[in-house]
Amino acid sequence: MSEDWRDNGPLDKAAEMAARGARAAGQAERIAQAVQSAHGAMAAASAGGAAGGMAVGSALAGPLGAAVGALVTSKTFWKVVLSILLSVLLFVFVIVNGVGIILAYLGFGDADGYVAQAREAEYRNIKNQIDTLLAEDSQLAEEIYGLIGGERDSLYGKIGEDFDENWEDYDGYEVETDEYESVLKPKLSRYLAVLIEEEWSGSRIVGFNGYGSYGGMDGNLTSVYDEYFALAAATYQVPEALLKAMAKVESDFNPNAVSGAGAVGIMQLMPATARNLGVTDPYDPKQNIMGGAKYIQEMLRTFSAYPNGLDLALAAYNAGPGAVKRAGYRIPQNGETPAYVEKVKGYLIFTDMVQGNGNGGLEGEGSGEADGNGENSGETGGVETGGEIQGAESGNGDGTGESGIVSGSLEVSGVLLKSLVEERASEFLGWTQTGTHTETEGSGDDEVEREIVDYAIVVLLEPELSEVKTGYEYRMVTDQTSFNYVLTLFQIASQGAEGVQDLVLRAASWKNFVLGEGASEDIYTGTISTEGDRIAYDTVAGCVGEAVYYNQGEEPWASLPYGGSNIRSSGCGPTALAIVISTLTGERVTPEMTGRFAISGGYYVKGKGTSHAFPAAAAAHWGLSVERMKRERMNEVVKGLKNGKMAVVICAENTISGSSGHYIVLTGVTENGYLTIADPGSRTRTGNLYSPATIQSYARDLADGSIWLIGK
Repeated sequence: MSEDWRDNGPLDKAAEMAARGARAAGQAERIAQAVQSAHGAMAAASAGGAAGGMAVGSALAGPLGAAVGALVTSKTFWKVVLSILLSVLLFVFVIVNGVGIILAYLGFGDADGYVAQAREAEYRNIKNQIDTLLAEDSQLAEEIYGLIGGERDSLYGKIGEDFDENWEDYDGYEVETDEYESVLKPKLSRYLAVLIEEEWSGSRIVGFNGYGSYGGMDGNLTSVYDEYFALAAATYQVPEALLKAMAKVESDFNPNAVSGAGAVGIMQLMPATARNLGVTDPYDPKQNIMGGAKYIQEMLRTFSAYPNGLDLALAAYNAGPGAVKRAGYRIPQNGETPAYVEKVKGYLIFTDMVQGNGNGGLEGEGSGEADGNGENSGETGGVETGGEIQGAESGNGDGTGESGIVSGSLEVSGVLLKSLVEERASEFLGWTQTGTHTETEGSGDDEVEREIVDYAIVVLLEPELSEVKTGYEYRMVTDQTSFNYVLTLFQIASQGAEGVQDLVLRAASWKNFVLGEGASEDIYTGTISTEGDRIAYDTVAGCVGEAVYYNQGEEPWASLPYGGSNIRSSGCGPTALAIVISTLTGERVTPEMTGRFAISGGYYVKGKGTSHAFPAAAAAHWGLSVERMKRERMNEVVKGLKNGKMAVVICAENTISGSSGHYIVLTGVTENGYLTIADPGSRTRTGNLYSPATIQSYARDLADGSIWLIGK
């Protein structure tokens, strides 16, 4: 089923025009200048008038910029609005496609070519780092060789056991080949580099190579407030290390930090939450830490019966306990909460690795799934970490300097390398029986023949990288970390390609820039231009009233891959469900997330589109009730809308759109009995009203029904 999003409205045409303009720009230097001025342009444009027109025209440059500037200076209001939309859309297009633009500028024709070169460069960087570690840290080298040598010695014991059990008719055995001494030890950095390149995530590799340390963490959880953390830990029986890790992620120990949503202080307490916890002054470090400790204690107790209780407690601290419960007692599905959970746990693990304390006692690994923040989910308790923190000097761990990349210490790399060897040394070597031979001892009458069994100790690690794959695609920039990184690349690109090429091939990992085999799965998305619009409807009491709206034809969704196509062309189903789920749960569930769910669950049918089984499966996955209905039951659908439910409708070909099929969302009912809709393919149609009879005529005539009534 082809799901065509196209619309003939003026804004849709303007969007396509802006996208074409961005593609035609072609020069990274111009893009860099546009990015630098776009921030100011958007602020100036919001004021309207001639000043806004000049700013936007300057930001866009070229014929498109001149045209937009002229439009803004016009006194016609809708033209001013249109020019603002054009400037913002062009800026967003450049950013979300920033990886591909930069790499094309550096001479990589496509993602496959980039991966082939970057993968080899990354392997060499890893090998060089290992060589440096082993040469400069004799104690570390001794420990690593000792660990591997110990495994080799254990293999000698296993060989002896095999001989005793299976070769009783033979006189003895020999280990003729010991590849630990002859192969692995002389080339250890080469073998370990291949292992790391093949198996580690991009973020961990970047940290190991000395750019930004492990996951952007410096492992330093000490502060001037250690006394308060100790007091809070003792008072509420919460591990002190956990409280410090949370504070590091929340505010970097800044008592004056205030997020964009209003969360305050070291533990980033929302004002209402702080009051409920007895915190009278959230800026007071002691009160704030004590309040945060009390709240996480409550969350730990609430989810203590679950194997991944720590993960759920942290998710609840970030998104609210209700969001965790609605997600089926899993980490809620959004771009912020799983990143928060993993980063807090990462600090715990990393700190314990440095101190030699194992894994920090973390019981559960979590589901790696995501949900919305406490404010969007309607939770009264919880904290907020998604907004920009005012006053936190370096809380994101990105460091400072001209390039925005800070070289990490060899200590961090050494900890990671030793941990790898400790965990995997048993897989480095193996033994095998290679044959038998006869030896003659003595001479003359004393000559004796002895039958000997031959063994060998062999290297099991791969000495070379696996064959380069194909079919890679550049990853879209939809997370804050990548956004900041791309802005850095654009800045350096304005001065020439040399600096960017070195940065891309040394201080970054190809695994974080592409989609495909071997690419990192630990990239969290959803914090840059991924918030859905909120559309208010004039509907009767009981209807949802306001819906979160996503449009499949707009970036950053349009270009994201979906099945054999992209969301623009075939993603109205995932986009429609993202609208419904985000609205009813209060959680940020994007078209990328629902699209990924559809692909992983087999709900995308190649050559046809999204399966009719998808709406019910997606709604249930995010904890919503769903009933599939035939179009003849429209009266029941209307009743459901008046009771706060929403409906997804699969429309027949050539009805509401010109495609062979199209999903839309019914959001409510007006006083006159008309239906309001959210059309994932058209903002124009989203503003229209439709009679129940019209929607019924649009709906497909399917035996199992073409309408899904979805509620909480």
